[in-house]
Amino acid sequence: MITITGNLTPEKFLKTAGPWLEQEEVKNNLILGIAANIAQKPLEQRQEHYFWLVKQDGEIAGAAFWTPPFKLTLTAMPPEVLTLFARKVKKTFPLIPGVQGPPEILPGFIRAWNQAGMQAVLDFSLRIYSLERVLPVPPVAGKMRPAESRDFDHLMQWFKLMREEIKESEKINERELVEGYLREKRLFIWEQGQACAMAGYAGATGRLARINMVYTPRSLRKRGFASNLVASLSQQLLESGKKYSVLYADLLNPTSNHIYQKMGYLPVGDWDSYLFQEFKSL
Repeated sequence: MITITGNLTPEKFLKTAGPWLEQEEVKNNLILGIAANIAQKPLEQRQEHYFWLVKQDGEIAGAAFWTPPFKLTLTAMPPEVLTLFARKVKKTFPLIPGVQGPPEILPGFIRAWNQAGMQAVLDFSLRIYSLERVLPVPPVAGKMRPAESRDFDHLMQWFKLMREEIKESEKINERELVEGYLREKRLFIWEQGQACAMAGYAGATGRLARINMVYTPRSLRKRGFASNLVASLSQQLLESGKKYSVLYADLLNPTSNHIYQKMGYLPVGDWDSYLFQEFKSL
């Protein structure tokens, strides 16, 4: 028997699903981190959110969440569970813009979700890495410092350029996002006479945090600024008490994958993301 429970608060979701998710904590870092982040906010500051827990014969078989306007995020789950879950969620939220999760399960979800006149288009493929000890990187002049309000204008410019370069499809409030990182002191800069690169972190739980927002302007690339910044931030996260520092790297960018592995990051799994789009006639 398969049961699907929705309308869960992040607190209830973590209490019920947390131990199961933590069995593969790094692979499930996104759903754990999002739930923890929402749970620590006052009710009036929480973004719109939906959490689901799926059981098969009384045992947890999968979980999912959606925070509009982003894609639906899935954990691994058996095919028969996935099909039922897709059909149930589609009835309530037919306008979800896409889905992301472990590559091996997404084709089955997409088949179950399929709508007349719609298609699923691969948006990106990533590799998930985790690190427990930072290996030395070739040093460069400069140092990491927390980003400050005085950095806002060029951080906004860098964030927009980063989204353009990776062809980010999801529509978000860019100003609100950058302001949130600054307010919560989760964004950092490598400085050598000027701001040379940025990186931040998100999805912090008791045992891990996910590095993101890594960007270097084109004119300052291939000088080691971003790699030194990511290494320094990774070390800071570990020294703060985290067991793991986690990041996602684009599989189409072999350079970044190589740099992260030399830094001590080890691959733990892959992650695909699809957009739902209308069929376009030729």
